[in-house]
Amino acid sequence: MKAYGLDDVAEKSSMVEKAIKQIESDTQDQANSIVEINQGLSQVSAVVQTNAATAEESSASSEELAAQAQILREQISKFKLTSVSVSTGNEPFAPRFAEPEMKQSVTFDSGSGKY
Repeated sequence: MKAYGLDDVAEKSSMVEKAIKQIESDTQDQANSIVEINQGLSQVSAVVQTNAATAEESSASSEELAAQAQILREQISKFKLTSVSVSTGNEPFAPRFAEPEMKQSVTFDSGSGKY
């Protein structure tokens, strides 16, 4: 059996102390990494919640626009076109004004101030 001297015990004790300090340092690094990961996940969660709320708002807006488009289609369907001209897109813009047609003649009586 081999006898160990105090120097050997001190050397082994120093190696164990270094190993424990390295484990402590690595454990602290892992704890810091876990904190950063949790913060990142919290940020991702907040973004996902915001995106979900935005998607719901977009869906509601889309439904509202579809309803308004249907109302507009119904209103437009009340108009009747007598002729349709095809435009090539090269013609200059020329506004056309329609003169209203009077169904009956109207006269103004200046004495009474009535039509």
